[in-house]
Amino acid sequence: MEIKQKTEIRELDSLYKKVDNAYHDLATRIGFSNSGFLVLYSIVELGGGCVQTDISKKYSISPQTLSSSIRNLEKDGYIYLEQGYGRNKKLFLTPLGKRFAEKIIYPLMNAENEIFNILTSDETACLLRLTNKYVEILTNQISNLSLPKKEDI
Repeated sequence: MEIKQKTEIRELDSLYKKVDNAYHDLATRIGFSNSGFLVLYSIVELGGGCVQTDISKKYSISPQTLSSSIRNLEKDGYIYLEQGYGRNKKLFLTPLGKRFAEKIIYPLMNAENEIFNILTSDETACLLRLTNKYVEILTNQISNLSLPKKEDI
């Protein structure tokens, strides 16, 4: 059986990849891994004291990848950890992490915000509504697939 992907899905996949690549290129340009940069970005976005599970859920990134990045960022002096509830540790920026946020993350967030100053309110509403609808339908379609395990193929 051969199924040809619709042109629209190929274009949408390409656009999502371009967004991912833009953030990857930024992280690489400043000497960070994607996940390391995401941890620092998340602490700024979610606020100091966020926990690893907050980041994992918001960005759909594995706890193992985050743990490794968090250890590296702590070792490099960008973040420190404090005991949170249960086994969770709260993440905070060190003075070095705060300088990083001021020089890198805040300008990026301003650039991201500017996109929604350029788009009209109708365009913004349409973009968010349709993207949410797409993600919801895709998630449901994938969860409803009846697929064999790799060893059963």
